[in-house]
Amino acid sequence: MTGSNRNPSKRGGRARLPILFGVMVVVIAVIIALIAHLQSDREGWVRHTLEVEQALSDLSTTIYRSEAVERGFLLSGQPNFTQFYDTERAGIPAQIAEIQALVADNPQQRSEIPNLRASVQRKLAEMDGAIARRRAGQIDAATLSVRDGSTRTLSVAINQILTRMRASEARLLAERTADAQWLNLALLCAVAATGLLVIGFAGLWVEQARRRRARPGSAIGHPPCARPAPAP
Repeated sequence: MTGSNRNPSKRGGRARLPILFGVMVVVIAVIIALIAHLQSDREGWVRHTLEVEQALSDLSTTIYRSEAVERGFLLSGQPNFTQFYDTERAGIPAQIAEIQALVADNPQQRSEIPNLRASVQRKLAEMDGAIARRRAGQIDAATLSVRDGSTRTLSVAINQILTRMRASEARLLAERTADAQWLNLALLCAVAATGLLVIGFAGLWVEQARRRRARPGSAIGHPPCARPAPAP
């Protein structure tokens, strides 16, 4: 029997190795692509959460500055304070609209928007009225809301809403960051597994080639048996 007919099962197994290797590489590549897509999605949600937090912080800062310049005008009557107030006040509706658009995907946060908008509108109306009275020379009436604490009550209500919304976003940020980190680790593991698979198959092929070279007659096959010389 010649060397080409030996161990057909081993030869069939060697022939199937490239196919098996290709299938495994394709499967791992699909897994890597899926993990990468999920990771990109989670990172996008992390950035979205940070945008919401920034928008909430910007609104809080704008309201605080509006209150500060309003009080400055009520106490001093200097018209430059009203210029700053008008500038700050003009941007508040747009900031609330931005927050509403950012939290449109979150029912819990979305439910806070009507209360937030109503509280801010009452606060702005109160400040507008105080400034109008101060401009008319009604100093005592203008500063009454500051003295009796009603303006403070409105500020507390707004801050409570913003605090709840920021706390909700902080929880979402922690969850989404953890998911993104886990997916990043999974992606690294999948890439490492692919590298090990390639190295393993390469080593297997090298070892098989070495064994074939070491086997006698593997390169040229066994020589045919010599026929006996015919009798004279």
